[in-house]
Amino acid sequence: GVVVQLVRIPACHAGGRGFESRPLRHIIVSFRKSGILPAMTPHITQFLLHWATMSFCLWVASHVFKGVSFSSFGALVISALLLGLVNGYVRPALIFLTLPLTLLTLGFFLLVINALMVQFVAYLVSGFDVSSFWTAFFLSIFVSIFSFIVELMIPGGSSGYPMFPGGIFPGNGGHVISV
Repeated sequence: GVVVQLVRIPACHAGGRGFESRPLRHIIVSFRKSGILPAMTPHITQFLLHWATMSFCLWVASHVFKGVSFSSFGALVISALLLGLVNGYVRPALIFLTLPLTLLTLGFFLLVINALMVQFVAYLVSGFDVSSFWTAFFLSIFVSIFSFIVELMIPGGSSGYPMFPGGIFPGNGGHVISV
């Protein structure tokens, strides 16, 4: 959903209403300028948004695929974190090592690598179960597409795609909802 943050401002700037909604990003920037938050905050916010998106996508995928299950919310969150870390560090090394095979298959071997990353995370996290390689294969495709769509909808999300720089929803520099 869309998060609306209400901020008290002088009534003359809010058309006499006294409250105005602003995107969270503008509030973080103003806190950073005042010295309350360090400059690292946008990166942390982007990381947390991506982590929450991945957790949500894995939760949805566990309801779509019969062979995917999580024993607890903690297993879901840890799986999302580890999947992000594995995709950031282990996957590039595997892509480099299997580059000839990837080129020979015109890139389709990358789907196998993605499935192997999902199975590796399922092996590491005791509460995350994936029934077979093919379940992991289709799970990785589903999560990739679904997380791409979800991150496009988040204003200021971590997608960073130039097609929708602030997300699909308006409010990139203006007001999301005036109350």
